[in-house]
Amino acid sequence: MPMFLLVFHCTPAQVAGTSLVAVFFNALSGTISYLRQKRVDIKSGIRFMLATIPGAFLGTWLTRYISSSVFGIIFAFLLIIMATYIFLRKEPHIKNDVTINHTRAITDVHGHHFEYSPKVCWGITLSFLVGVLSSLLGIGGGIIHVPAMLYLLGFPVHIATATSHFVLAGSSFFGSISHFTAGDVLILSAIIVGGAAILGP
Repeated sequence: MPMFLLVFHCTPAQVAGTSLVAVFFNALSGTISYLRQKRVDIKSGIRFMLATIPGAFLGTWLTRYISSSVFGIIFAFLLIIMATYIFLRKEPHIKNDVTINHTRAITDVHGHHFEYSPKVCWGITLSFLVGVLSSLLGIGGGIIHVPAMLYLLGFPVHIATATSHFVLAGSSFFGSISHFTAGDVLILSAIIVGGAAILGP
């Protein structure tokens, strides 16, 4: 994304639209892998994904009204926040009290069992905001979604990462479609970065 903005001097809408295509392919390939591992909380993931869709369209609309300088400031501010979080973060504390009636129970292909009680209503609100930010900046919402799922919504680490990929695949798909119909996607660049993103997971 910084390359499109600073080197090729694309408009914020083109930066977001083209970058989001790469995000989609990366999230899709990662989601397929996590589904095979049976680590995706599909019930929560579908609800979160649906909440990101209106946010994705709103984010696309907002890109038409911000300048390149404002776009860069928003992105820089986000990077500072996330860098601070990474520097100061502590290990999430998951309560495993046997007296708690957990609402989720997942066993992955490796036999690891996870029991937890996610705060789904808060997650739906958060997912809408993630959809806006992802489509506005052309980034993966996981940098916000995963920490929030760990520290605020009560998800175990492995489930949070896998479910976030699942949600992002849906959010970035609709965001990419929205940007594409608005003429924001640079097709050749999108193919190149999208193809490279598939190799990551």
